[in-house]
Amino acid sequence: MALPPGKLYFTLFEKELILVLVKPHLEVIENKETNGVTSAEKAKAFCEITKQFNATDGVNQRTAKQIRQCYLNLKKKLRQKSTCLRQELRKTGGGEVAKEVELSTLERRFLEEPILTLPLSTPYDSDTSQMEILKSQDKSNADDPFVRPLTPSQNASAEASELDTSSMNFLDSSLEVPESDYEKLVLETPEPSSVSEASGVKTPKQRSLRDTLMMFRKNTKKQAAPSAAARAAACIEAEHKQSIKYMQKEEERKEKQAEADRKEQELRMDLLREKIKLTKTKTLMHEKLLELMNKNPSSLSFLKNVLSDDC
Repeated sequence: MALPPGKLYFTLFEKELILVLVKPHLEVIENKETNGVTSAEKAKAFCEITKQFNATDGVNQRTAKQIRQCYLNLKKKLRQKSTCLRQELRKTGGGEVAKEVELSTLERRFLEEPILTLPLSTPYDSDTSQMEILKSQDKSNADDPFVRPLTPSQNASAEASELDTSSMNFLDSSLEVPESDYEKLVLETPEPSSVSEASGVKTPKQRSLRDTLMMFRKNTKKQAAPSAAARAAACIEAEHKQSIKYMQKEEERKEKQAEADRKEQELRMDLLREKIKLTKTKTLMHEKLLELMNKNPSSLSFLKNVLSDDC
């Protein structure tokens, strides 16, 4: 029964051709933005893919809409097969993986494209520390009416991170003494420059404010926790490594199986050669026996007597 018009299914060659033609345009097609410019670029990319597809020999003429729908269906099925394959690999029952979920080389290479596994970007997730976010919000968005101002607790924490020079008075102050002993204390106290030159160590007076602040910040700086995007990227990288290991083991298994099949074939060929040699030997013996019987008929009667005695 003939299919109605417009119901020509895509062949395996056509599906593989679509994956090959789409690959150079993945950055445009897989763009997560939904504005008008992005939609126009996607439509233009599919029009170019359609021209290349229809210009290929041995394919049915298709429209851009049909090719786009076929690509979306292929991508969905490939992800489902990849999920099933990952589930089969993590099972503990043993045995071989079902052939229905095995990926071809072209499908595996297509799924390994990084743009197909990148998560959606969000302005509310970042690797920046909380203090840097507060500083940038305070400096760059101070005059923005749509940005919520800092709360008192946030403002207090931001101010506490930047050590105020007023809190460093202990570096510049000295012990209080009576006015009568002030001149004597000044005479007995050595000059700061001479002390630093003699010992080779900078005094708090000579150390800059920036160096002093950095000295106190070294002990208080903490490493920021990884963001969700970083964790997702790490998981994706681990899955890629596991897939590569599986493919390597699968290739090794196939090579061993091919080597075993080749050895078995060689043994069978050797056995067949031996059987042919044995058959040739028996045939030669029969020919010589017939030749002997034709030359000496008396031997035929003798042979009959021997056979009758044996019976």
